[in-house]
This record gives sequence, structure tokens and C-alpha cells, in this order.
Amino acid sequence: DGRRDQAGEQQQLGTWQATYDAHHAGLSAGLGEDFSGWNSSYTGQAIPVEEMRRWRDATVDRVRELAPRQVLEIGVGSGLILAPLAPHCDAYWGTDISEVVIDRVRGQLADRPELDGRVELRAQAAHIFDGLPTGFFDTIILNSVVQYFPSSGYLTDVLT
Repeated sequence: DGRRDQAGEQQQLGTWQATYDAHHAGLSAGLGEDFSGWNSSYTGQAIPVEEMRRWRDATVDRVRELAPRQVLEIGVGSGLILAPLAPHCDAYWGTDISEVVIDRVRGQLADRPELDGRVELRAQAAHIFDGLPTGFFDTIILNSVVQYFPSSGYLTDVLT
């Protein structure tokens, strides 16, 4: 009937937030180099780092072809896309459901002075747009985060 279980969606989002808070607490990989948690759906084993780097580089190259200047990345995670792409942008905003993730990336940005004033990070769910400038972004990235959305209706809400 098209009705969504928004309470169930919020519960699922809360579960993902807790999962990522726990996963990212205490990790030490550098900005844009944390490939932990990327496991093969076939074997359950970690995807080899070199394979992950090729995937990341191909993704960044595709986005760079668009010549983005003001980027919003929803689900910024550990900064896999942010780290290589932000230096080529005037502004790069990233959101993530996990405050732990945002705090970690924020701390790592201290080692990247060339990104001072370019990167803005916010801990908020994908469907929350409070505090984001309207009509500002020329490129919006929803990379691997979409697979964690609780429903197709949630995805539609984020896209519209």
C-alpha cells in the first residue's frame, strides 16, 4: 500500500549508527586509507587493500570528470572519497550518521592544512538537511551509504 514503517526505519538507522560508532572507535588508519569493514559478500573475507584502492581511485576519477566545485558527500565515512577529492574543490561538505566517524575525520583533517576552510563535517542522518546550504552544491555523492538505507522510500526522500 506504499506506507512506510518510519519507526522501523529509525530503529534500523539507530542500529547502523551504533554499529559504525563501535567499528570506528579506536581505528588508526590515515584519512582516506581506512578500508576496514569492506568484506566480500561472497567469501566474507576482507577485500584486498589494493583492490579497494583501485575502486576508490576509479570512483574519485569519475567524480572529478564532473569538475565539482561544491560537493556534498552523504555518508562520508572514513573519508575515502573526501581525502583525494576535497583538495580539488572549493568546498566539501560531508555528513555521516556516526558522530564517532565525524570526530575521527575532523581530527585527521588537522594533518591536512590545505583543506582548512574547505571541509565542513556534520553528524546527521542522510534524510536530515538542517544546516546544509540550499542551492549551493553542484555535486552530491551518495556512494556506498545507499546500501544501508532502511527502504527504497527512504532513498526517495533523500533524493528529493
